[in-house]
Amino acid sequence: MRLGLILLSLQVHAVLVAQPGINALVNGASNGTGVAPGSFATIYGTGLASGTATASDASLGTSLGGVTVTVNGRQAPLYFVRQDQINFQVPFGTVIGSASAIVQTGGQFSAPFAFEVLPAAPGILVFGDNRAVAQNQDGSLNTADNPALPGTALVAYLTGQGALDNSLDDGAPAAADPLSRAAQPSSASIGGQNAPIAFLGLTPGFVGLLQANLTVPALAPGDYPLVVSIGGRSSNAPVVSVGSAASGLLSRLGATDTGGGNVNVQVDGGFAYVCSNGGVAVVDVANPADPRFLNLFGGTTGFCRIRDGQLASASGTQSPVLNVFSLSNPEQPSRIGGPFSLPQFGAEFNFVNSYAVFTTVWFSFSSNPNRIFRQQGDLFSVNLTDPTRPTLGNTLRPDGANPASTNESPYFSAIHPAPDTLLLLSTTNTGADTSSGLGRMVVADVSDPSNLRAVRQVSVPRTNTLNCGALEGTTALVVGNTTSWQSPGDFAIRGNVTLTTFDLSDPRNPRAVATSVTNVRNTFTAPACVALGGGWFAYASFLTPENASDTAIVVVDARDPGNPGIASTLALPDLVERGLSVSGDVLYAVTRTGLTTYRIRR
Repeated sequence: MRLGLILLSLQVHAVLVAQPGINALVNGASNGTGVAPGSFATIYGTGLASGTATASDASLGTSLGGVTVTVNGRQAPLYFVRQDQINFQVPFGTVIGSASAIVQTGGQFSAPFAFEVLPAAPGILVFGDNRAVAQNQDGSLNTADNPALPGTALVAYLTGQGALDNSLDDGAPAAADPLSRAAQPSSASIGGQNAPIAFLGLTPGFVGLLQANLTVPALAPGDYPLVVSIGGRSSNAPVVSVGSAASGLLSRLGATDTGGGNVNVQVDGGFAYVCSNGGVAVVDVANPADPRFLNLFGGTTGFCRIRDGQLASASGTQSPVLNVFSLSNPEQPSRIGGPFSLPQFGAEFNFVNSYAVFTTVWFSFSSNPNRIFRQQGDLFSVNLTDPTRPTLGNTLRPDGANPASTNESPYFSAIHPAPDTLLLLSTTNTGADTSSGLGRMVVADVSDPSNLRAVRQVSVPRTNTLNCGALEGTTALVVGNTTSWQSPGDFAIRGNVTLTTFDLSDPRNPRAVATSVTNVRNTFTAPACVALGGGWFAYASFLTPENASDTAIVVVDARDPGNPGIASTLALPDLVERGLSVSGDVLYAVTRTGLTTYRIRR
């Protein structure tokens, strides 16, 4: 945000009169009556300057474009002059009480103009339809579409503080060390509720610009008047926007087309790799607000992961293969391994040591009638110790004495909470039965990926399937459903989304904390789940099977693990099932044909 431009362009009018004459002298931020020593003020009049001029240095001089302004005989620093307007700083030494201003231009003097100087005269900068110039905690401009969250910082810009604890010369920009704070008692409110002030002082690098660092009180979403009081005098009351914690959590940054058939996205440094059935799209995301498609490589790739400067991808449902690419040249990756034939199609995989460990999910059905008669899920590994020559590692073998090892139920996805442990998200449904089981989590020992073992399983009441999960610290959020595939009939998942939190302090002994059954439907079989930070999570949602484009990013509030709930739904048409990934404070979302980025405001 260009605060300097705001200071220099307040209240623009188009009056072109030659003779100097002052019609009004007002607060330079609020345009109301009342100025204070050291604040910036605005003169409106006629013939005030022969042209337009703007101060070019951080320090302000007392002559600009052939114009001078005196206050009680003392020359004032000038920001901006024009025929009908002058922006200036009231000299710090101006005595409280009645004062007089005179404009000189082209050798001519205006008549003295009387005005009142107050000990403090707070005025908040405004723009648009009476909106306060204020920055949210992430530095973005507060607007109705970009509200501040309760409990976060908000920086409002104003003038009129009066006395300072660290005095400055007229026209001198404020220093960062030492800071110059307002010396008089102060307070602030948003919507009539106290907004505690952490700092009220001049903004370093600017002349006469005051900033109030506030904390947004707990308010319902909406627009509220902001008022700052200094020395018992209140400012104008422009509005700021407050949002719900969820509604302001994600703000859209940018988007780019990448081609069709997209599956998922991985981010490495300043590049995003959108993996698809048509290849891997390289996207420059050094500036996430301006993602730029660079090129496509690799042919058919499918689901992918990145580790140690290498991208591995699995593709093909009939003849599945694994390929490995080097990212040593991130803009032009090169194949170094594969295609390596996989024993079966892997829905997704995780890197475990030097192995890729795959989970599978599938069912067999007859076409007349449409009826599922078998369900299956496997866990197998591929050795990538030498990425140029992948080899098959191990497949988890069913053991009748260990129910956790069964492969008669699908493994929708996995959570990797510790180097030696994978948590497989599944169901107890088997065979033709897709409705009577419970969601289950299988604890897999992957300390030796060449010898995969199922250790135990945990069933989750009130769920039928566990479909995806994400981990933050020792808390995992698992998204499931009250139903699985529909059989007979169509095979969509039409039940209600379930949200289960797990305590993974001991990853080998996961403990379900709470399960919430929502009124939201999700028909994705294995959606992407991601942790956004601060107890917030998100998952990809296919809302209605009747409309393939009716998709969204669903935000989950699990700040209280004992009461997880859906906080908001952010529509994103054509979002793909596994199309979410987080890197730093950016959420990357893949649609069928492109990549969209969102800022995460934690």
